[in-house]
Amino acid sequence: MVCFHGYGADYQIGKIIKSSGLIGATIISFNFPDYGRIQNVTDPNMATFGSIQELLPAFYVLKTCFLDKGLDAVDLYGFSAGGGAIINLIAVLNTPMYDAELEKIGMTDADKKKLLNAIQNGIVILDVPLKSIEELIAFRGSAPELEIIGKNYRNNHLRPIDSLDLLKGLSLNVILYFESPDEVLSNREDSNYIAKLRAANSLGNTSVLINSAGGHMGFHMPIWQLYSQMVRKRT
Repeated sequence: MVCFHGYGADYQIGKIIKSSGLIGATIISFNFPDYGRIQNVTDPNMATFGSIQELLPAFYVLKTCFLDKGLDAVDLYGFSAGGGAIINLIAVLNTPMYDAELEKIGMTDADKKKLLNAIQNGIVILDVPLKSIEELIAFRGSAPELEIIGKNYRNNHLRPIDSLDLLKGLSLNVILYFESPDEVLSNREDSNYIAKLRAANSLGNTSVLINSAGGHMGFHMPIWQLYSQMVRKRT
């Protein structure tokens, strides 16, 4: 399982999941380029969130840890902004829009197809995923940092809720979890996100969980209970 951390966090999300004792899989985690940034200290114009540069470390990890080892299945876990990154990563794999950037890290078209197959053979967990910066601004109010990052997502055509449309034709096993109420991201776009994901993933399986289990930052046990059931079925 490869873990995608949230905004302002780092690779230690993998340690948190492993320490729960609930996951038997090998856990791999990594840092996005902006990991550990402190709000209003780092220049938001330098942020890579919402760009292909944000995703390249994840592609590199997946290539070296899975493709180069000949593995044919991988589980992905994404928390908050990491959930948005997973959707964008799969969208990039399923389209040619950033092939030139992927080639720079040695990922060929054949690699893209193999990785898509591996993801479809695994389980994708979206834990309180980021849907859009616009939803966040509507809930928490505008701020220069949020406006800049929101523009970054739009300009790079990597706004997560829009990227769902680019998953069409795939057959994914998805666990989608929304905390209700979500005191960090809000729930304004939850129903729209669910509908778009189910439509795009019509060939696959989308399991939606909505619960109150510790708030946005909580350890959401319903996810791992369902994940364990799905793992047992595939073995």
